[in-house]
Amino acid sequence: MSTLKDFFAESVATAIRNQQLRTIEVAQSYLVDLLIEYVRIEGLRSAGPEADEPLALMLNRALLAPPAERVHVLRQMGDQALFLSGYFADRVDRTAVGIGYYIAMGEGAYGTLSGLLRGTTEREASVSHLFEELAAKFARFVGVLNEVSDRTFAANPVSLIKLYERWQRTRSPHYVERLIAKDAVPLLIDGPVRE
Repeated sequence: MSTLKDFFAESVATAIRNQQLRTIEVAQSYLVDLLIEYVRIEGLRSAGPEADEPLALMLNRALLAPPAERVHVLRQMGDQALFLSGYFADRVDRTAVGIGYYIAMGEGAYGTLSGLLRGTTEREASVSHLFEELAAKFARFVGVLNEVSDRTFAANPVSLIKLYERWQRTRSPHYVERLIAKDAVPLLIDGPVRE
């Protein structure tokens, strides 16, 4: 019997390959662990009082916090932005701020975190490098989690319109393949696919 970790590890690895994303192994493992953590808490509402806190308020809290707490809040902020914009893209698209806001806030949180964790030891350098990678490729990792979400909810397929809307926003080859599989090739004349 496959475990949740096995399912997400395979799904993330497949999505990274499908999207031809080059990344460090620890970032791939981080995505798997992030998915497991958020799925196990059965949604953000059960994660605690900060779970529904808007990203802008989290940022404010991080800026006002002492250094150790700042690190914790920035990581929570980056993780929440990545999970929501990647795994629940449709939900994020219906918010007033949209997915671009989540991507910008997540990139910023992980980028700041990388700078704060940069240190002299090998471990500090490794952790800093992980968050630097997550910041630099945040939008691409959102695409990876979009694909994992699609696979997870395969029993409830996304409509053709939703697929097309996702393709318009991301120009991801993953959505091109899904549209072609649904005989929606004429829709693809709208513009190039992102590399």
